[in-house]
Amino acid sequence: MLVIKLVSINRKLVAVRAETGTLSAQILKDNTKLNEFILTKYILGEIKTLRSKQFNYSDYLDRVQRIIPLGTEIIGVDFQTTGFINIKTTSVNSSEFKLLENSLRNVNLSATGFNSVVVRSVSTDVDGRYRADLLFGIQRDGKI
Repeated sequence: MLVIKLVSINRKLVAVRAETGTLSAQILKDNTKLNEFILTKYILGEIKTLRSKQFNYSDYLDRVQRIIPLGTEIIGVDFQTTGFINIKTTSVNSSEFKLLENSLRNVNLSATGFNSVVVRSVSTDVDGRYRADLLFGIQRDGKI
């Protein structure tokens, strides 16, 4: 009877060892997947942090475009001076240029993310087009 129980226990022990080996392999496999997931999550978090520190050029161009009336085209953009956007425009004629002037005078700057708009220069081409060099001051927080 004792021998039979010993054989039975040995068989159970072999089965448990086999199952333990299978479970250990699965745990290691799952642990590798978990580590890959954690690393991916960390990398995505770092990318998000880096992107949040980048200057959103297209957002500011959209804001400028909302101020510039139809009939006036943006022909140049310069972000080189920190805190400012230099915009060069052209208007087909004097009435279109007056629309630009009125738009700049009447704009609610606090709603645009800009704190100032300065007309640096105005000139006319030989074909009668008006060119304006505008300087938009960016609010420190830049939020609308």
